[in-house]
Amino acid sequence: SLGSASRLLSFPSAASKTLPSLVAREMRRAGTNLDTMSLSWKVLPGKGKALQVFALAVPKEPMAKLVEALRVAGLTPSAMDLKPLALARAINQKDAIIAHVEADRLELAIVLGERLVLMRSVALGEETSPGGVAAHLSEELGRTLDFYSSAGREAPLEPSVPVYLTGDLAEAPDLAEAVTAATGRAIGKPEP
Repeated sequence: SLGSASRLLSFPSAASKTLPSLVAREMRRAGTNLDTMSLSWKVLPGKGKALQVFALAVPKEPMAKLVEALRVAGLTPSAMDLKPLALARAINQKDAIIAHVEADRLELAIVLGERLVLMRSVALGEETSPGGVAAHLSEELGRTLDFYSSAGREAPLEPSVPVYLTGDLAEAPDLAEAVTAATGRAIGKPEP
């Protein structure tokens, strides 16, 4: 995910005229360096007294290199998507925990009510054995679920929400069993 940072922010509806500065302030407060990152945000549809805003910051340099590579290949991108966002749409479930496992990287996403509420990207380092990847995934997934639960979110993560495994190593031996043992959650079968 190029070292991206995302946040689901909430503001009073009266703040709609000052959203650009409020979103930037909250992203800086969360540790995002807006001098080196491009910031995009969108007000999410919904009713109520608060405005829900999805904010995303992506490092400028890697993005520029990617766009340049596409240009050299004769392609002009009209839009780009981060892997967790694309996976959330591909899984197409109202509620889901997504673990995308590759040889060197792990992408985790939590979707509730068809909204991506949390995403993380973790480097796996040198560990490439199926057992090592399963242990690392189980540890990081547990850490992510604990963080989500302890953050006092208004939408709890029900125990019935399954984990969807995707990526090059999703079919690794014993991976599904290790995830179920570590989280107590069923493994869902992606049906895009």
